[in-house]
Parts: sequence; structure tokens; C-alpha cells
Amino acid sequence: MILKRLQTSIPSGDREIKALMKQASKAASSRRKAEQEKAGGLLGRVIARVATVLEAEVRKTKTEADKVHEEHRSSASSKSCTERNLSAAKQAVLDSKAQLKEVEKQISAETKAIASAKTEQKDAASEVKLVDEKKRQLMDAEEKAFRPLKTAELQGGATKKTINSLCKAGEKVGFHKELLSVMPVVLRKSLERRHTFDKTVVQSLDAAFAKHLQALSSELRASEDALCECAGALAQREENLSLAKEKRQATVTAIASAEAAVSDSQKALTLAKKRVRSLPKVLKQASLRAKQSQTRNEKFRRGALAAYLKLQPVRHVAVEDFDTEQDEEEDDAMENETEELAQEEENEAEDEEEEEEEDGENEDEEAFDEETDNRKNVKGR
Repeated sequence: MILKRLQTSIPSGDREIKALMKQASKAASSRRKAEQEKAGGLLGRVIARVATVLEAEVRKTKTEADKVHEEHRSSASSKSCTERNLSAAKQAVLDSKAQLKEVEKQISAETKAIASAKTEQKDAASEVKLVDEKKRQLMDAEEKAFRPLKTAELQGGATKKTINSLCKAGEKVGFHKELLSVMPVVLRKSLERRHTFDKTVVQSLDAAFAKHLQALSSELRASEDALCECAGALAQREENLSLAKEKRQATVTAIASAEAAVSDSQKALTLAKKRVRSLPKVLKQASLRAKQSQTRNEKFRRGALAAYLKLQPVRHVAVEDFDTEQDEEEDDAMENETEELAQEEENEAEDEEEEEEEDGENEDEEAFDEETDNRKNVKGR
């Protein structure tokens, strides 16, 4: 019977078809002619509904199979991309750590250079102070000792004391020895008693004071310039140290970011691997569903639909089935494929559990190696 053949083609869960089938079967069982004719109309509605549902199912399962196939392709590409990202992140960690070592060396060198520059600055400041003190003492000696003696303003014991202090000041800055030896005799004389030689000695003392004051002024300027250079060098070193410390902080941040990227990439790679491993099974299931839908549709068209079209107009719905043996063979083949797929799913599940255990062990080893490297780096610092 066509109704019997339709039983193998009815999509599960379609209540409308089942209701129509029930009505058609009831009408076909009746002996009244009106019911027989009604059965033919109901059968036509069943055939049309089954054809529509089966065609929709074929399109749906084919679309799903194509979608899974595309996902399988894109997942493989995504896995490769994730592996490249992981490799790049690991290399970024290594590069940043190498850069951190260089920055640490630079900070150490700049710290030593700053200490040296501070010492030089201190020495230069001391030199400025010393030369300035010499110049001030010489100017005081000229103003308070030589000028009064030159004009013979001092009398008595004050003259001797002032000459002694003037000799000491001249000796300290480097006056000529012969000039220092004749200077006391000349400066003790009054202005009336000083003759040509005495006046020459006084002029020589004027020239000596001017010469040495000029030399001390030049030396003071040079010392002050050296002090400014030391201050500039110190400021530059301190700026270099500040920049190096900022670079170190930025490098530490970069290392943390790169390590986080490594962790994220490892997790993403684990998920990608699992997805790639699971997709062949999903693809096979989707392909099997598409094939089964196509087979059911072809079986329906070759069997129930062909018989219905052949018997139009329907006088009696109890007709012999066609291609029964072929339909049974197709049913057996579909059953075998379903059983094989179930067995493969079980095997793949076991393989996936083993691979997950291996991935976990590899991640533990990588974490241990990374911790060991970090400890070495800390000790090295």
C-alpha cells in the first residue's frame, strides 16, 4: 500500500502528516465509495505535505553540512594563526627580557657616572672657592697694605707689621723673590727719600699686583666654567638615568603584556585544537544527515510518490509496493552508517580525553620551565 510505504518517509514530529495519514487510512478502510474517493484526496494532501517537508529537510541538512565544512576549513586556518600568534608572543617575551637586561646595565652605568660627576662637581666648586679666596686676599693686600705703604701713610711699628703681611701675600701668589727681598727696604722710606731705583721697585710691585690679579681672574673664570660644565654633565647624567628608569618600567610592562599574550594564545590554541579535533566528527554527522535526508527524499519519490502518480485518479489505494527490496537495502545501509558513526564518536571521545591529558602535561611543563627562567633572571639581577 502507498500508505504503508509512506510510513518510512514521514518526518518525525510532523503532527499534520500523521493526522492526514490517520484520516486517509480510515477512509481507505471504509467500504463506501464516497469514503474511498475522500481517501484519494487525503492521500494527495499527504503526498504533497511529505514532499514539501522532505525537500525542506534536504535543503536544511545540506546547508548545515556546507556550514560545518566551511567552519572546519576556517578552524584549521584559525589554529595556524593562533600558533603564529603564540610564537610571536613568546618571541616578544624573550626580546623584552633581553631589552630589560640592557636597560639594567645602562642604569648601573649611569648611576656610577652620576657619582663620578658629583665628585667632579665638588672638586670644581672647591677650586672656584680656593681661587676666589686667593684673589680676594691679594686684593685686600693691595688695598690695605701696598697702597698705604706706597704713599708712605703708615708710621712706626704699623709699617713693619704691614710690610710683613704684604711679603707673605706676595710670596703666596708668586711674586719674584728679588722683588720681595728689596720691597721692605723701599717701602720703609718716606716719599722724599725714594729715588729712581726705589720708584722702579714700587712700579714693579704695581705691575706684579696687576699681573697676578689678572691671572687669578682668568683662573677663576676657568674654574667657574669647569664648574658649569660639571653641573651640565651631572644634569645630563641624571636625565639619562631618569629616561633609563622609565624605559625599564615600560619594558617590565611590555614583558607582562607579552606574558599575558602568551597565556591567552596558549588557551586559544588549546581551544582551537579541540575544535579542530571535534569538527571532523561533526562534519561526518552533518554529511550523514544530509545523505540520509537525500536518501529519504529519493526513496519517497521513487516509491510512494511514483506509485501515487501512476495510479491517478485513485480508485483503490491498496496497490502493491514497488522497489521494496531496494528500499530495505537502503534502510539497512543507513542503519549501518549510523552504527559506524556512533562507534567512531566513542573512539574519538577516548582519543580526545588522551590528547587533553597530554595538553595538560605540556602546559605544566611549560609553566615549570617559565618559572625556572624567571628565577634565573631574578638571581641574575
